[in-house]
Amino acid sequence: MLAENFDDFEFWKKALETKKGVNKLADIFPFEEKYSLSVQIIRSSRAKIANIAEGFGCYTCGENLQNCVQASASLTETLNQLNDAFDGGSFDS
Repeated sequence: MLAENFDDFEFWKKALETKKGVNKLADIFPFEEKYSLSVQIIRSSRAKIANIAEGFGCYTCGENLQNCVQASASLTETLNQLNDAFDGGSFDS
């Protein structure tokens, strides 16, 4: 079955779940991280799903592939930022 829209893909749905989870985590960041690390992590988590959607709308395989690569890079960036948050004690209570 071919997807009719980008939100039919399971990997897009998982990326959306990740974005929602990141948003909840960013809410508990300490004040000094509210406008630095939290903004970066939210943006990178949004970029994943945006690149998947953008790639779906592309007309060539090369364009689609480039957006998939960007989505993967954004996921890696989000994971790194979560590591930074844990290492920096942002989730210590």
